[in-house]
Amino acid sequence: MELEDKRTILPVVATAIVAVGIAGWYFIGGSPSGEEAGPVPEVGDVGAATALLELNARLKFSPIVPAAAAPTPPERVFVSENDPRVALNSFRIVGENGFFTPSTIVVGAGENVQVSFTAVDRDYDMAVAAPIGAYVVARKGETQYFGFSMDQEGTYTFMCYRHCPDGGGVSGSIVVVKKNS
Repeated sequence: MELEDKRTILPVVATAIVAVGIAGWYFIGGSPSGEEAGPVPEVGDVGAATALLELNARLKFSPIVPAAAAPTPPERVFVSENDPRVALNSFRIVGENGFFTPSTIVVGAGENVQVSFTAVDRDYDMAVAAPIGAYVVARKGETQYFGFSMDQEGTYTFMCYRHCPDGGGVSGSIVVVKKNS
């Protein structure tokens, strides 16, 4: 691999992760009651389109950052060999016993972020508010990944959508704070 290729691989991977997360967000269907999702909503598919609109309305973005928000230390940091300014901070969220742990992660604006989402005791899914706009489903014992880089400070909620224990209520937030210079 050429030197120039190595310098660009991390940003390309991060961009691909974000693109997949956004695409997943726009192509989900089904209902919050736990029914199986149907195909991508088509013109006239009022049920799936209505469920998607309902989910979008339930997920919230707030430009307010809690005063006590301190960056969460990443579980792992991947740094480019050729450019130490290019890094990917990796965080882990676990679905277990009807909760997301941790329920909140705090990241710096402009950071490249990867989230690994693991379902321990049952199937879980996670929908994250736009403009992060990610949706992942992890079957029991499985880990799924999504990524983003967000410049807009604020609080982005995430929640269980279809694979929710006891009908729902599993939620949390990703807080984006001003990055320390």
